[in-house]
Amino acid sequence: MYGDTKPQNALVGTDGIYLMDLEQSVENGDAAWDIAEFLYYSATPLEREKGDANTVRLEMDEFAAEERVAIIARAFLDSYEEENGREAIVMAHNYRYVSPFLPLLEPSMIEAIRKVLSEYSSE
Repeated sequence: MYGDTKPQNALVGTDGIYLMDLEQSVENGDAAWDIAEFLYYSATPLEREKGDANTVRLEMDEFAAEERVAIIARAFLDSYEEENGREAIVMAHNYRYVSPFLPLLEPSMIEAIRKVLSEYSSE
């Protein structure tokens, strides 16, 4: 398992995504924690840009930050599920994985991610 899954540790290129900063990776780690880290850390820059007039705007600009985090979460989880199945995604919905992020994110951002996770847990 990666152990430090967050957008700042990924480099997106034309031919794929490259993970960096691998010193925390371990065998047989907690895949649900990796998923939760990526999802909740992905929401932090979106939340900060809500009031930041200097933020570079992307194609998803017409969506609210909560909608954008849901789009990112679904894209990530769809890819994850295709490669690894659903078990870790269902586990990532457990509240214990969100609790470290409570001080970092507004409740609306947390709820947006948890709503997407629940879609994968209930199917």
